[in-house]
Amino acid sequence: MKKRRKIIILLVTILLINENAFAHPGRTDGNGCHTCRTNCESWGLRKNEYHCHNGNSYSNSSGSNNSGSSSNSNSSNNSSGSNSSSGSTNQGSSTSSNEIYVKSNDTSIASITIDNIDVNIDEEMNFSTINQNPTILVTPSHNKASVEVEKNPTLKSGNNKIIITITAEDSTKKQYILNIKLISMDATLKNLRINEQNITIQDEIKMETTDEKISIRAIPTNKNAKVIYDKDKKLKIGNNQFIIQVTAEDGITNKQYTLNIERKRVLSNNTNVKISINGKEVKFNHNKSNTIYFSYNTDKIEIDYELEDEKSKIDLEYDKNLQVGSREIKFKIISESNKTEEYIINLYRYDKYEEVISTIIGIIMIFVLGFGTYKLFKLLKKMRRIKL
Repeated sequence: MKKRRKIIILLVTILLINENAFAHPGRTDGNGCHTCRTNCESWGLRKNEYHCHNGNSYSNSSGSNNSGSSSNSNSSNNSSGSNSSSGSTNQGSSTSSNEIYVKSNDTSIASITIDNIDVNIDEEMNFSTINQNPTILVTPSHNKASVEVEKNPTLKSGNNKIIITITAEDSTKKQYILNIKLISMDATLKNLRINEQNITIQDEIKMETTDEKISIRAIPTNKNAKVIYDKDKKLKIGNNQFIIQVTAEDGITNKQYTLNIERKRVLSNNTNVKISINGKEVKFNHNKSNTIYFSYNTDKIEIDYELEDEKSKIDLEYDKNLQVGSREIKFKIISESNKTEEYIINLYRYDKYEEVISTIIGIIMIFVLGFGTYKLFKLLKKMRRIKL
């Protein structure tokens, strides 16, 4: 009897040792399942993978069955379990009466390419491009996870934020942020002002001015573009050429504008003139002279002139023969700027009798003036004596 009891205890012990040899550590739940924490790879599992045990075998989340019969079969099942993780079609159902399938919660990304360029994977990623409509391709690590890109965008200049959402097989979601910076290739000018005057923008710009100095202000269309030019410049008479160089944000695209400024000399408006007739200077009041009298014996006149501005011109034609009576001589002064002023000279030549009468009147006037001066002198002298 005692011998039979010893034999039974020995058999039970052997069975327990055999079962433990093909199991790995960790308590199981009511379904005979648990999560692998340590040495998972040696059992053909991923770390933190939920799986179930049944006797001397177990099934992992992808539905593969692992038997502990030998180390070779364990290694083989390891490999097949890895492949079946990506290709299993048994979602939520048992592959056999002893196996339970657990859906993957993998929300990681295997790769992201933008216009065939790989992006380093992270929870927030940065990328720069010159393409306004880039092609974004996202591949999840698990083949049964789904990808949602917020949009396949038309980028605006500067930073563009795009949300990528990965939904795992078990509906677990994770969002990734992709910041795409659109680098501008725009090397154009938005606005050009010269001496506060708006200029029509062309590749070659021509303008005229009489200013001695100009101030240029050039503003690029894209604020990150660089513009090189002389902001303030003195002008010489004639043509002055300036180059405005614009380099786009990409540092490669360039555009050149040529600015030709023709500085014209300021033309004079001076129409002043000095006139003399027979050596006597003529005085003008509002471009008209007082009457100039000539004796009966003067029958010819000679007009001389001197222009105040040598670049102005005079239009003067007259008859040198002087007739008796009144006469007007008109002439024009034309300035360098084409300003025109008309002048009038008033002449009068006495006839023989007028000259005699004029002479007599002149003598009388001289006598009256002299006699009046004498009388005034005597009166003043008498008043002085009275005071004394």
